[in-house]
Amino acid sequence: MKRSSQFQNSKFNIWNRAVLCYFNMKINNRMKTNRFFLTGLLFISIIVHINANEKKIIQSKLEEATVFYRGAELKHSASAILSKGANELLIEGLSPDIDPNSIKIKTTGGTIVSSYEFVEETALRNDMELIRKQIQDSVNFYQNKIKLINIETKVNKEMLELFEKSITQKILSSQNDSLRNKMSIDELVKSIDFLKTRSIETETLLMNKNNEKERFEAEISRLNGQIISAHDEQETIKRLKLNVTAPESRTSQFTISYCTYSAGWTPFYNINVVSIDQPIQIISKAKVFQTTGVDWRQVKLTLSSGTPGNGKVAPLFRAWFLQNRQMDIRNQEHFDIAQNAYVYSESQAKDMQNNAAMTQNTLDEYLTINDNLLMVTYQIDLPYTIPGDGNEQSIDLRTQKTQAAYHFYCAPKLDPESYLLAEVKDSEKLDLPRGNAQITYDGMYIGETVIDGASTLKELALTLGTDKRVSVKREQLHNFSSTKLLGSDVKQVFTYKITVKNNQNKTIKMVLKDQYPISTQKGIEVELLKETTKPTFDKTETGVVTWEDIFAPGETKTYQISSSVKYPKDMNLNL
Repeated sequence: MKRSSQFQNSKFNIWNRAVLCYFNMKINNRMKTNRFFLTGLLFISIIVHINANEKKIIQSKLEEATVFYRGAELKHSASAILSKGANELLIEGLSPDIDPNSIKIKTTGGTIVSSYEFVEETALRNDMELIRKQIQDSVNFYQNKIKLINIETKVNKEMLELFEKSITQKILSSQNDSLRNKMSIDELVKSIDFLKTRSIETETLLMNKNNEKERFEAEISRLNGQIISAHDEQETIKRLKLNVTAPESRTSQFTISYCTYSAGWTPFYNINVVSIDQPIQIISKAKVFQTTGVDWRQVKLTLSSGTPGNGKVAPLFRAWFLQNRQMDIRNQEHFDIAQNAYVYSESQAKDMQNNAAMTQNTLDEYLTINDNLLMVTYQIDLPYTIPGDGNEQSIDLRTQKTQAAYHFYCAPKLDPESYLLAEVKDSEKLDLPRGNAQITYDGMYIGETVIDGASTLKELALTLGTDKRVSVKREQLHNFSSTKLLGSDVKQVFTYKITVKNNQNKTIKMVLKDQYPISTQKGIEVELLKETTKPTFDKTETGVVTWEDIFAPGETKTYQISSSVKYPKDMNLNL
């Protein structure tokens, strides 16, 4: 009995140990599982924390470019996978030449941009070869521009020296010749005035060209600063650094826009004239260039007539205090009044109203034109690729047809050449910014002119070229010119004859102009002698007379202008 009880006790002990062992194993396994699970959670949280604080480099894509006459606004898109909370992004693919104050950033999905800055980052040299080539191409572009300016400057200086030498020789030869061949005071003054006018024009042109050259040199200096030695293992590039906060882990879209001044466009035109009895065809084009350091590949392009950030402020008047000052005949800018039209005919003004409906625009189906109070924009729906090497890309904008009145024009006192003009009616409806124009007449290229849609002329006058078959000669009639002393005054009479001949085999209309002086000072009396001067129009405020006439084939006509000037003899007038 006792042994049986001991055996049972031993069996019970073994069972208890087995049960204890089983439960111990269960507990140990569960603890290991929990430790493994906790370790995994810790590892994941560490990865999330690292990813949340890691700098993400994002490549942007240029989507749109709005190009101004000088400068452009570029719009890029980018996409980034964000972690919940704080993220730091580096946006690549932007132009290094950015106006920092113009940067605008938009995001999606509730992502907040807490701060941004344009920073310098390092990149491998091989990644920069393309950028370096683009920069060097831009340097070459501006260097070629400077070479052209140097050539133009040299030619203008040589021409000015030639004019000075020619007039000097003319004066010296006149002094050495017989009395009959001597230059009159009138001819001498006119020669000096011509030299003075040409000198002012040339010096102004040279000054503008020099300013333009300085701008190009500054741009070259800036670009050279971006070219780093090819021996370096790493090079510095600029990226846009963003600190953003995301409400949750998600993919956000970014839109980055900014302004750069390393781009621009200029308008130019092709003018096709089939014949003088058909409408003119004006093809508007644009030359676009950019040296932003980024190739524009398949971008949506918009051309604008505005200028970004010009910083101008509307002016206010200040008190105008009158002061006595000595009249200086050399300072005549307050009295310079320009003619405001080539033709003054009232009948043509009526024609302009009657033919207003003749102007028609045939816009390209991909072009949208927006005209607001500040600027005109041309939105082109076709994608364009414009490399960043500075080479100009020609873009067709639209084709327009308009009626025009054709006639020949000559102002022989200024230039004896006869110009064929086309007076475009309702030109303000054509929207033609200032630019050069290539002219084709009857299928033949005849030269270039300038379209100035912002001119103050009543009508847009297109100069189609000169025609030597319409000859004009202006000469002074000495028998009808005189100088008389009237007490303390001098009275001079000037008479000129203008001869026009139409050597063409068809009838033409001719507009002829000449000029007489205007008195701006007490004691000087000017009179147009109307008994010998019979123009079609006399604009007394500008001192310009106009003859408008019709010439049959081979016909010759003469015109005469006479004026008298009475002034104190101690005055030295610019007659």
